[in-house]
Amino acid sequence: MKKIYTIISLLLAFGTVQAQDSASGLTEVSLQGLSPKKDYTFNVTALYTASKVEKSLQSTSGTSANLVTYTGWFKDYHCAPKTATTVLTGSCSVACGTGGVAGSSMVSGCQAHGHGIWINPTNDAADNGKFLKFDAESAELLKAFLFQLHDSLSATVKPNGKLSLEVTGYPVQVPTNADESTVPYLTGTPDHYVEGFHAISVKGVIINSGSYPAFATKDFKVTTDVLAPKNIIATKTESGFNVSFDKPITASSLSPVFGVKGYRVDSYSNGVIAKSDTVVNNPASPLTQIPLTGLSTESGYTFHIYTKDGKFNNAYNDVYIALTDNTGEFVCSDDFSVSNFFPLMDMGMMVHSTPVGHVEKVDGKDLYKTWFSFLMPGAWTFGFNYNIKGTTGQFTKTAIPITVNNYPTGATYKWLSNFQYDDDGDGTKSYFYVSLVNPQDLKVGNQTVKAYINKRVVLGEPFPLAKKEFKITQIPVMPSMGHSSHGNTDFTWSASDSIYSATTNFSMEGDWRINLALYDAVTNDLLGGTNIGTDYETSSSVYWDLYLDANTGIVAPTGSTVSVYPTVSNGSFNVVTSEKGSIKLLDITGKILLSTTSTTGINTINVNVPAGLYFITLNEAGKVSTHKVTIKKQ
Repeated sequence: MKKIYTIISLLLAFGTVQAQDSASGLTEVSLQGLSPKKDYTFNVTALYTASKVEKSLQSTSGTSANLVTYTGWFKDYHCAPKTATTVLTGSCSVACGTGGVAGSSMVSGCQAHGHGIWINPTNDAADNGKFLKFDAESAELLKAFLFQLHDSLSATVKPNGKLSLEVTGYPVQVPTNADESTVPYLTGTPDHYVEGFHAISVKGVIINSGSYPAFATKDFKVTTDVLAPKNIIATKTESGFNVSFDKPITASSLSPVFGVKGYRVDSYSNGVIAKSDTVVNNPASPLTQIPLTGLSTESGYTFHIYTKDGKFNNAYNDVYIALTDNTGEFVCSDDFSVSNFFPLMDMGMMVHSTPVGHVEKVDGKDLYKTWFSFLMPGAWTFGFNYNIKGTTGQFTKTAIPITVNNYPTGATYKWLSNFQYDDDGDGTKSYFYVSLVNPQDLKVGNQTVKAYINKRVVLGEPFPLAKKEFKITQIPVMPSMGHSSHGNTDFTWSASDSIYSATTNFSMEGDWRINLALYDAVTNDLLGGTNIGTDYETSSSVYWDLYLDANTGIVAPTGSTVSVYPTVSNGSFNVVTSEKGSIKLLDITGKILLSTTSTTGINTINVNVPAGLYFITLNEAGKVSTHKVTIKKQ
């Protein structure tokens, strides 16, 4: 059964459809190709993953005008009765049988299941109960109810009580040969198929003590309205218009949307459909896919690898993995898994791997995530293990060729450092690698900086995360200016994910070196690096280098013909530039004392400020250079 959830009238032009999630959280559809001389109205329909259900279930035993209401206890697939006559008087907890605190347990248990309810007692006193199974749309409605109910709970609540439900809708026919291959949302064995049902509303309440023979009076309710895209707006662009809207089943980060495979946008002109576009929802949006070969399985599945910029870069990279079937549809992350990623570089005389991270599911999306921190740029290969619906396989460590790009040019960068010490007490020093996490996200100012530490156990195998906790101190320094910054903290370790976090203040744009010192967390013995104190002319042996622009963060400044003279004066300086730009004078705290535009050639600036150390920065079309000057008074 199909439904058009939202209809909105807009004046739009043009028509190829693409969809992605914007930074604001809205889903955006770009329309091109329709006649700019006509007015259009648009229907936006949410499409659900179980498209086979829509074809297999027919409304033969009920209609929306002939509704029925059932009351009973919630049961998901975990707690389905083993036979059709099993009497169940209790209920699975709201945590879907896991008994966990409101949060991860409830979501992890319900995200793949929650497709039906156990009605006990039913209207028929002679019946021991019914396990009511839903079609695709109704399954989404039940999950919307569970997730929004979850969000209404306190984070400290342990929702082990019974969940009393009232469901209104009408019966639908279940094919006699129904099984998971033809009707994916009807999971379980055939004797569970007591009745198919199309729900239009669900309400319920948690009962935390004793039995409850009737439906509760204080309830939480959702209807099919929650399945509709909301807040649809249109914005004109250079190539057409963008239609944006809130996803169906708006929920918090703990209650992601499941089962929405995309949207259909019907474009009407004078009441007639002029164009209909189906948009497949890409779980990796707004990431960029890396075009790789060798990622298809013999059974027709294909893996896809994504990063933020569609490249593998020297040092740290977050890596995302999705899977599509032979029709191009994305596979639910509950139906596949990936593990044992194995990057490898063959240098002829030596073969080595690199630091790698754990593999984890991405909340709310059919994606897995891991990370690599490449020791150097160049030609690499990698492989991994997989499990697709119980069938295991492997891409060998040399199966997938990749290219790793070097650091940006035009400045000194180093985002991966290492140190050695004898951690086993056998007289042999082991290598440890310290990765700066997502350096491309760093900006000028105060922010959280994160790091991982990996130990090289075997040169030719992936370097795993170090199990030992280290104490890490940091001293950020601007080498070109000879000063540090205020507000920096030591790194703290999270045992659950082995990540280190600290607050770092990049107080102004330019070149920065983060000097690191690593200590034994128990004995406080120095194991790697150097604590440089206030001697900013020196450097630790363990450090990261980066260059930050005030507006864009990490940049790749190119060579410049800028020069500043004299470097010592009473307040007058000549700045020689090769093109137009801007000139700023800053004090040692980063405060801007002068800001002016520059022209090609010699620019003379005169300032009346106290004697001391100052910095002149010049920005020529994004190329930033910084120069130290001294003002002396007669």
